[in-house]
Amino acid sequence: MWKETRKIFRQHTAGAVAFCVVLAIVLVALFAPYIAPRDPYEYDVMRRFEAPSGDYLAGTDNMGRCVLSRAIWGTRVSLQVGLTASLIGAFMGLVMGVVAGYSGSTVEAILMRIVDVGLSFPFILLAILITAFFGGGLTNVMIAVGIARAPRMARIAHAATRQVRENEYIEASRAVGANHIRIMSRHILPNITAPVIVRFTLDVAIAILAESSLSFLGMGITPPTPTWGGIIAVGREHLRRAPWIASTAGAAIFATVLSINILGDGVRDYLDPKVGV
Repeated sequence: MWKETRKIFRQHTAGAVAFCVVLAIVLVALFAPYIAPRDPYEYDVMRRFEAPSGDYLAGTDNMGRCVLSRAIWGTRVSLQVGLTASLIGAFMGLVMGVVAGYSGSTVEAILMRIVDVGLSFPFILLAILITAFFGGGLTNVMIAVGIARAPRMARIAHAATRQVRENEYIEASRAVGANHIRIMSRHILPNITAPVIVRFTLDVAIAILAESSLSFLGMGITPPTPTWGGIIAVGREHLRRAPWIASTAGAAIFATVLSINILGDGVRDYLDPKVGV
């Protein structure tokens, strides 16, 4: 196992570095209560807009709250939204895509037309519409982003299922009397995992951006819960006076999304039999 791990790290250096960065971000989210230097909700109006210093490494915001502590706690919210929303989207997309690709005929036509309707809307606009319908809040944002990502996953699962369903082992399964659910769960799903995993990895990054965008627009997580988008929204109003507010959260978003995207590329290369390791 260690030999294989070293081989992967050597041939996918960028992906290995991205994996380490993502792991570090996950650890920050898990241990936020112990890493954050101050309470993210504690404010001191006498220390508003204080520049980065020994007391406040990333400065303070318009209410005297520690920007670094709020960014660290925002990591937990962003990763929670990214992972949960991507799981929701993956589940819905896989069900629709696999059922449509395997069944064919009328069922396929109906399901894929529903997917086409979802794809006809820009992703962020669809997320805004769903959030406006359900309302703000952590749970509603995760549901909205997950539903908005489902059509993309469904399209990938549908295309992969159409390729797999023509293989001989699917015909053999039908011949021995396997029912449709068993064929889809035991023979189709395991053979379409490569594109699904890659899509899921990229969807996590997109979901994090979506949550930040919704919070920035005031339609996501409600204040005073610390989120990266909310921090940037506050920093935008005081960009000239206190540029460190928006830049801290912006750097966190940049590092997280870039690392996840590079990790997704590495996973794709590793799972691609034409590339291999």
